[in-house]
Amino acid sequence: MEYEGAGMSPPATGSGDNYLYLLMHLPKTGGTTINAHLAEHLGFDDRFAHLGPWGNQTREARGDPRVHDWPAERLERLRVISGHLVHASVHQLVPGKTPRYFTFVRQPAALAVSHYNHEASRVDDPPGFWEWYEARPPNTQVAAFEHQLGVVGIKEVTQRLKDFWYVGPTEWIDRDLPHILAEIGVPTEFTNRRVAGGGADLADVWPPIQDVTIVRHQEMTDEISERVTERDALDARLHTFAQHRSQQLRQQYGWV
Repeated sequence: MEYEGAGMSPPATGSGDNYLYLLMHLPKTGGTTINAHLAEHLGFDDRFAHLGPWGNQTREARGDPRVHDWPAERLERLRVISGHLVHASVHQLVPGKTPRYFTFVRQPAALAVSHYNHEASRVDDPPGFWEWYEARPPNTQVAAFEHQLGVVGIKEVTQRLKDFWYVGPTEWIDRDLPHILAEIGVPTEFTNRRVAGGGADLADVWPPIQDVTIVRHQEMTDEISERVTERDALDARLHTFAQHRSQQLRQQYGWV
């Protein structure tokens, strides 16, 4: 199925319940900011559902059924489905609405530093950055999209992403997220929850998203930027694609 996006006319502001918005959230790309805001204003497991550890563990702790097991009338209330487990066919849960998939891609060196700080904050004696990084596979964002979209190779990934309603880079969330939120029909002012060392600003999120403050163990350096961008060259290409695609969609939707 094609997703609303490429070749479409500008959407009407505040389209709300005519559409199902689906955030294909890759780790450390800004999803905590978006998910916390949507849960607050749409209601967790009311009009917003999260498919991933946060949502699944919360439902399990409550003894609530999986989203896939909800009755049709409950699924029909959903306005947004988000999470690491959103894949290319999740919109079929709500067949009566037009799906609008959206996602963010992060510059690979920034992603690596963020991911390292996140994991290093959860252990008492973390490895150094390069030891940790060299043990990871390259191009994790391309690999994630291959899995979630059911395709192989960056060419097929970008071709499928061209059908998304919105694709953009994480560094432009502050610029583009207000427009996305307006389309969904929720307040456009949001709290940035993406800063290492800023765990205190998660205290008001319900259900709780994480129980540890992310410490900035590693800062970005020129060496990290150069070496990571070189090794994760496909992710770097994907990030450049997201920048260009965002600019195209902003023009198309009148977000300028």
